[in-house]
Amino acid sequence: MRASLALFLLNSPAPRTVVESSDDRELHRGDVSRLMWDHVVYSPRHDELAVFSDMPGHLVQKVRNFPGIRSLAKDDANNALVLQHVPTGGRLSFRYFNWRRPASRNRVFVMPLHFDYMPSTTLLDEREQTMIAAIPAIHEDAGTLLAGLTTRLWLANRSEGWAVSGLIRDTLGRDQGDQPPYLYLWGRDREWVLRWGGRNSVPAGDVARALTHPTVGIRGATTRRTADQVCVSLGQATLHLERIQPPSRWMLEPGGVA
Repeated sequence: MRASLALFLLNSPAPRTVVESSDDRELHRGDVSRLMWDHVVYSPRHDELAVFSDMPGHLVQKVRNFPGIRSLAKDDANNALVLQHVPTGGRLSFRYFNWRRPASRNRVFVMPLHFDYMPSTTLLDEREQTMIAAIPAIHEDAGTLLAGLTTRLWLANRSEGWAVSGLIRDTLGRDQGDQPPYLYLWGRDREWVLRWGGRNSVPAGDVARALTHPTVGIRGATTRRTADQVCVSLGQATLHLERIQPPSRWMLEPGGVA
């Protein structure tokens, strides 16, 4: 689930200049990337990816168009809304976290309005089948890289001076211009490219650091640099990391490109 989720989280409206010719932008149309514009924390678990925020009942609607996602259970005891991804069996939960009082463990009523309107059937509709069919083949090693990228999207280490911060919400305050940010992920089999840019975008080296860090990185992942990229490899797969600042005045057109 986490590898598939990466393809929907990390495909927002983007400049034409960064979109690969083989990409028909079907994955962007789900608009799941809206979740990347919110203040959240991801907590990977052996059987679930938990998303912590102070408004879980609101954010759950942003994954409604992730094909195959279904409402599963309301966990009132843990202030959580739990979903399941039918194609993979993976679980995704939205859980309450009080940013102002992190130590608080008080029970909070999580508004289930959007959750209640999410489908619960195990059948995939025609739209979902079309979007799943648009997902390129993913090699096993690439799947591990993409899944690892998803769970590390909000990592940061101030003492070491690096931050992933959702790629476009740099928590270290480094100025990267004033153009609208974008996210773009595409590839096939063993070769994948992640591009991002715009205001508050983080350096590619920071993302590579999170993926290969000796403590929190992906075991076995390695980094190499070229003239214009930072590449992270695992087994037979490579993820090319490119922060590319968009044109000074890029305008959006239908389909999510400029």
